[in-house]
Amino acid sequence: MNGLSTSATQRRIEQQCLQRQRYRHKPTGRRYVLNLEAGGTCELQGLDGRCTYVQRQHLDNTEVWERLP
Repeated sequence: MNGLSTSATQRRIEQQCLQRQRYRHKPTGRRYVLNLEAGGTCELQGLDGRCTYVQRQHLDNTEVWERLP
């Protein structure tokens, strides 16, 4: 069931169960999950719920970003 037929609580639980790629920004120590990737741009969501946008080529830079298991 999708859309208006599912409750907000159920949608939050389903989002938490998804296995998404996680990253840590080394200079700041902030952790993010990859929400969306389109056209070489990645949307990363932090623990505070705010989103930031990064180019895939920058995300692949291991000196700045660390992919978490």
